Amino acid sequence: MAAASPRDPAEGIVTFEDIAVSFSWEEWDLLDEAQRHLYQDVMLENLALITSLAFYFQ
Repeated sequence: MAAASPRDPAEGIVTFEDIAVSFSWEEWDLLDEAQRHLYQDVMLENLALITSLAFYFQ
């Protein structure tokens, strides 16, 4: 499998909101503690990845 080529900055900017998953308060209340922790871990990883892209494209 070939490595993905870097995105052309002219294609658009990826923001955290593009990859974030949002829950309403009602949906959040339906999650148990383990699911909330998983959500937090995934969102922190997404933030780290999207932040690293900012350094890559400078």
